[in-house]
Amino acid sequence: MLSSANKQAAPTLATAGTVRRVVALLRLLAEAQADVCIKEVSDITGLSPSTVHRLFDLLQQEGMVERDAVAHRYGGGKEFIRLGSLMVGKMPFRSVASPLLQDAALACEETCYFTRYLRSLDMQAITAKAESSQPLDYRLTMDRPFPLVWGASGLAILAQLPANRARAILKSCTQPDAAGASPPGWTAMSRELALVRRQGYAMSFGHRIPDAVGITAPVFNTDGAVFGALGFTVPRHRFTARRKARFIAVAISHADEMSKLLASASNAPRQPVRVTAGR
Repeated sequence: MLSSANKQAAPTLATAGTVRRVVALLRLLAEAQADVCIKEVSDITGLSPSTVHRLFDLLQQEGMVERDAVAHRYGGGKEFIRLGSLMVGKMPFRSVASPLLQDAALACEETCYFTRYLRSLDMQAITAKAESSQPLDYRLTMDRPFPLVWGASGLAILAQLPANRARAILKSCTQPDAAGASPPGWTAMSRELALVRRQGYAMSFGHRIPDAVGITAPVFNTDGAVFGALGFTVPRHRFTARRKARFIAVAISHADEMSKLLASASNAPRQPVRVTAGR
């Protein structure tokens, strides 16, 4: 399926120069949801099938396009992916994440955070955020490590780790939650983590801030391992059933989009590694 933007801009390509035609074809391949055939591209762009075929052949020679010889369809080539990955890799993570966080904060009218998994420490830290305009909001400390055991972000991350590692992290945590409660036992925690994996998000109540609700979804990096979590910390009085559904939907969709963005920085598969309780 090709985007409506391509369809609207395409007719002028028939009289455009070669560079503009090539850029339009590459843009079309990048935005299409699947590989395309020459007829589809011709219909969309207004270019003759022979012109599309010739340009694809030239791009294929440079590794920018790949052709499925059986289905006779075209998609982005390895060199096209490599160049895009290099450009994404040069962008600071906060600059990459900022538009997604801002969009999520606007959609829910609450501050949206990205919490990074600090693999070497087995802890987490808030590394990016987009603040809302709410009069009462939480200002959590940036870039300060804190335990994975507490908070929705920690649960979202722990749920994606192998069971033996998650259990060791829980065992080593001695810090109580905001109400002074000790960390749960492994039996209770393993049930909670299994629920997080099934539903695709984590939720916590008053773990780190009294009367606060956290909702986050996991974010995965280029090799499919958990990279962090994206979501919200909301005052309980603003957490209604209607808003809960919105928080969940936005957290999951924006976490998935961030995972795709990170995956585009390499040729690795975009599907996250799904961890089962027995691993």
